[in-house]
This record gives sequence, C-alpha cells and structure tokens, in this order.
Amino acid sequence: MEITKMVTSKKYNVKVIEVLELNPRIKCFKLKRPKEFEFKSGQFIMLSFDVNGKNIKRAYSIASWPSNKEFIELVIKAVPGGNSEYLVNNLKKGDKIDFLGPLGHFSCNNKEDNLVFVSVGVGLAPFRSMIFDLLSNENNKNKTITFITGYRTKDNELFKEEFEKLTNRFPNFSYHLILSRPIDQSYKFKGYVQDFLKDLLLDKNKTEVYICGLNDMVNGVKDELLSIGISEDRIFFEKWG
Repeated sequence: MEITKMVTSKKYNVKVIEVLELNPRIKCFKLKRPKEFEFKSGQFIMLSFDVNGKNIKRAYSIASWPSNKEFIELVIKAVPGGNSEYLVNNLKKGDKIDFLGPLGHFSCNNKEDNLVFVSVGVGLAPFRSMIFDLLSNENNKNKTITFITGYRTKDNELFKEEFEKLTNRFPNFSYHLILSRPIDQSYKFKGYVQDFLKDLLLDKNKTEVYICGLNDMVNGVKDELLSIGISEDRIFFEKWG
C-alpha cells in the first residue's frame, strides 16, 4: 500500500476484541475503537508490533465503516514468510496492539451517478468500508453502486453472504463475484475482473471507478478502463505491494 500521503494522526494502544477466520490464510481482526478515533471510509492504520525483538510497522486498510463506534476491522492475509503471517498466526483475542492513524487519502469522491469498485482478494477491505458508508446515506439512494471482486476459487471468497444481503436490501447496489479458477467450469464469471468491465459498467461518461489490489491487477484494470473510454480523471486506485 502506498503510505506516502499521511495525514495528521495519533498513536493508540487497543485491545483485540474478536478474531474471525475468513479462510485458512485470512483473518478479520476486530480492534476496540478508541472514543476519539475518527476516520473516513477508505483510510488505513499503521500497526506497530514486535517480531523476534524487531519493531515492525505495517499498513492495513480499515474494513469497517465510520458509523461503527464499537470497533474497527482489519482483514489480514498470511503471506508466507511475511510479517502479516506472524499477525495472523499470533495475534489473539485479548491481546493489545499499537497503531497509528488514521492515514491516507483514498476515499470516494461520490460526484458521479455510477460508482464502481473493483478489487481482488483482501483489496476489498477499503471498499467494504466505502460501500457500507455510501449505502447508509439516504442521499445516495439514486446512485448506482457496483462492486466487482475477484478470487481464485470459491474457497477464497470474503464476506460473500454479507454483500449478497446488501443486494437484496438496496436496489441500487449490485455485487459481481469473479473466479479465475472455478471448480465448476460453467461458472458465469470465469476469468479476471478486467475481463468483465465492459459488460458491467454503465454510462462511461457518468462513472467513477475505484480499484484496490496489487500493482499488476491495478494496472491491468486501469488500462482496460482507459481502453473502453473511462477518462483517467475518473479512475482512482490504491496499490498494495
């Protein structure tokens, strides 16, 4: 994640109040939210922790939404040999951890009629925050909000039921799950997220697109958007790694 655009922030020491296993390599950590901690959907925090006597700092997008005053959520993937693997394997309910935040300027401008969010894997974290925030505001009920997210297989899906419930609750929200290696070869959306942009995007002249993921994914989606006529000033992204 790019961490060069930092804003005024504070240091906190908070308790882990719950840990949810989303799949064998990814966990959702719920951290007690300090009363004075305020953030915008799309921002991130910098965790600070020790590994073998060395202090490590890692940035993670906030996956919960600003109106949730009880806790903030982080979705962390255990990358083999990485410090995130240490967190996933060792950070437990009841532990205390330091963080600095809020940080970052990746947020939804919300200026167009159509808002499209595109992610792969844990890149959905800031969009989970943004989408819930947008849908909870009555002023956005006439906007079309589309979430396109990709995974390798069905076992890698994150918060699927949660987003499906949103599609039933909000007529202006749609959720499209793309699998690159589905077991069922007849699966409707088989491939990569950029393969379906042309079919799933609405009026290209009234659309903002937000992308989050690894460098290659972000670049591939951006190139495809430009090729189908989405102007660069309506494409926003956060790159990880």
